[in-house]
Amino acid sequence: MSEAPIKDILERYYEGETTLKEEKQLVDFFSQESIPAELKSEQISFLFYQTTKQERIESDVLNLESIKESPTKIISIRPLIKRFITVAASLVIISGAYYFIQKPSSNKHITYTEVSESQMAYLETKKALLLISQKLNKGTKNLDKISKLNEVKDLLSSKN
Repeated sequence: MSEAPIKDILERYYEGETTLKEEKQLVDFFSQESIPAELKSEQISFLFYQTTKQERIESDVLNLESIKESPTKIISIRPLIKRFITVAASLVIISGAYYFIQKPSSNKHITYTEVSESQMAYLETKKALLLISQKLNKGTKNLDKISKLNEVKDLLSSKN
């Protein structure tokens, strides 16, 4: 085969547009020993690509065979879920039993005592005075600004 068609096929090969028949022609051509000098570098790179391609295919086949030969173990989820549910149910039963069997202490029970009318009046008065105090404090915040103005005024009058 002459150089011109080989160069054309080689160019299309590098662009990924060749057919399997054309790739076979390239392999046959570059496998020969008598190749023109200008295609020697192409022969080296082409044969390198072909050998690595073949090695990759062989390693993939070996990996597939090893995967097929390895025994697969099927794990069912149902026993795991069943075990989880039994453990959870056991914990609920144990915590419930602990809660109900535990002796009630006097600190846990709230006892209501009767509040006398005088104590109730005292609490209401205290609440009302607290509300008045809050309102007065809110109003006195603005008085601080006025006192600062008075201080500035006194400073200015003392300088004159």
